[in-house]
Amino acid sequence: MDSKNGFGRRGMLAAGAASLAGLPILASAAVQKNPDMIDPDAGVTAPEDLMKEHGVLDRCLLIYEENEHKVLGDEGFEKTVDKVASIEKLLGIYELAQFTPRA
Repeated sequence: MDSKNGFGRRGMLAAGAASLAGLPILASAAVQKNPDMIDPDAGVTAPEDLMKEHGVLDRCLLIYEENEHKVLGDEGFEKTVDKVASIEKLLGIYELAQFTPRA
């Protein structure tokens, strides 16, 4: 940048700081709700909300179980846990009491 016109390094730094200072104002404007928007949780009782969350967790678990062999190989989750346990025993880090602080 040319320092003759007053827009050198300091000018760039000041412009950057000013733009960063304005970001919270822009973010708050973007977060304000539109009064015409419909709230999907309005009028939902606690049991209905719990059932909705349970359904999402069920779907996630179903997807994981379908792709378990891709992630963990043909051996599956139980064999992978057994391998991790044997590595921990080999390294001597399987006893949880050694990592628990004593009062």
